[in-house]
Amino acid sequence: MGLISFRKPDILSEMTWRVLGIYLFVSFGSFNFGFDLAWWSSCLGLQQFADDYGVSPGPGQANVIPAAWQSAGTGTPNAGMAIGCIVGGYCNAYIGRKMTIIVLAVVSIVGVVLQCAVPSYWAVIAGRTINGISMGMEANVIPTYSAELAPAAIRGSLVNFYQWWQIVGNIVSAGCIYGTSKTLSGHWQYKPVMIAQAGVPLILLCGVWFMPESPRWLLMKNRRSDAQTALASIRKGKSSPSEVYLELLVIESALEEQRSLAASTTYFDCFRGANLRRTLIAVLVQVMQQIQGNSFMNNYLVVFLQRIGIQNGLQIYLAQNATQLGGVTLSFYFTDKIGRRPLLIVSSFFMAVLMWTVAGLGAYTEIRGSSKAQGCVGAILIYQAIAAGCWGSCTWITTSEAAAAVVREKTIMTATFVSFCMVLLVTYINPFVQDPGYGDLGARVGFVYGGCSLLALAWAFFFLPELKGRSLEELDEMFARRIPTRKFGDYVSPTGTDDTKAQNIAAESEQVTK
Repeated sequence: MGLISFRKPDILSEMTWRVLGIYLFVSFGSFNFGFDLAWWSSCLGLQQFADDYGVSPGPGQANVIPAAWQSAGTGTPNAGMAIGCIVGGYCNAYIGRKMTIIVLAVVSIVGVVLQCAVPSYWAVIAGRTINGISMGMEANVIPTYSAELAPAAIRGSLVNFYQWWQIVGNIVSAGCIYGTSKTLSGHWQYKPVMIAQAGVPLILLCGVWFMPESPRWLLMKNRRSDAQTALASIRKGKSSPSEVYLELLVIESALEEQRSLAASTTYFDCFRGANLRRTLIAVLVQVMQQIQGNSFMNNYLVVFLQRIGIQNGLQIYLAQNATQLGGVTLSFYFTDKIGRRPLLIVSSFFMAVLMWTVAGLGAYTEIRGSSKAQGCVGAILIYQAIAAGCWGSCTWITTSEAAAAVVREKTIMTATFVSFCMVLLVTYINPFVQDPGYGDLGARVGFVYGGCSLLALAWAFFFLPELKGRSLEELDEMFARRIPTRKFGDYVSPTGTDDTKAQNIAAESEQVTK
């Protein structure tokens, strides 16, 4: 099988206004994720924020946020996200997808209130950490919920809304900070954006009641009638009642088969048998995204640009968010047209080249006020478009697809927990590696991240199978049969297509009834 396998995309034929509306809302929680990252990264480069929350390095010198404070302020909320992954995993399994969204929305509001109410740097960090718990829960429930509701042919496109809303949140937040910093004075240069964070959880609290629960979760809780009602609601306008019934039978049959293999599951089951391979895929795709510089670009780009002599860092940060949005928007089409695997392989190569370009221009040439600064910025913008459109989107799609049905919550919780631990590690270490007085690598830190992109390329080429266009139940079958990585694209289920499989199951059910 070739690296790239084109299939006719069924995006328009499978999409309905109802499905689109459900996914726009379900994935909206990730807007808060992007919003938080962008306002914090933008404020680190804002002098007014340093004046209000920082310290003076010496008599007559302007306040700064010390490197240790930056590490704590950027890294500690990631610890909250890691905790949120654990909390979200349990909530996801025991109270369902909808109730988990309600809980995370309440937690987010508490965090935002603390950030805004107490005029202290460490109170802001405490509030961001609480909000981070909410975002960790989001990272667990939203991809799971999205993957379980989506038709197989367009699952990649629909799960991609999770990443798309993150980038929209980035743009809105960075744009607001840029606007308020130019038009307002004092703490109002950044305070409106801090307050606005409460908007997302309030919208979720109001709208989640109208969303269907995951049919797969309902079936796992032996609520078959509710599952059929939920599935009929999701497929309304696209599938007939008999087609909904047949799809429900396929899901139910797959769940029963897996239950027979594991009557009661624990986290150890994620690392047993065929599940080990699936868990490693979910975990490592998250790790590979972070070690290529994702968290570095999200949290320290403005500060990095200032360190190498580019002063309009906030404008560039806003521009790179726009390029990210362009990349993610294109991935709605390409994730299901080309596939996840080739996008990750090819993008890693270009990300390595671009990161090394930034490092070389920033570290070994006089960049201040020169055309080389424009080249450095251009490389960053192209890098961000590629990273967001390929790794940003495909990471969450792959994580949600790789998990087996009976341990889906546990696998995704494990993967997202490890991911946020990696983010925590990078955000704590980066200032000490990059800043003067410590490691003083400056722009040369890009050589490290570029090398990690080559590692990610090798991993994706040798170990990541192509998962596009398969139902979650078909993926369960393929991993159980231990299909080799490069054979996934050519595999034909011995029981036939989903439609044939459903009809066979229905016929067997009728025979049993008779």
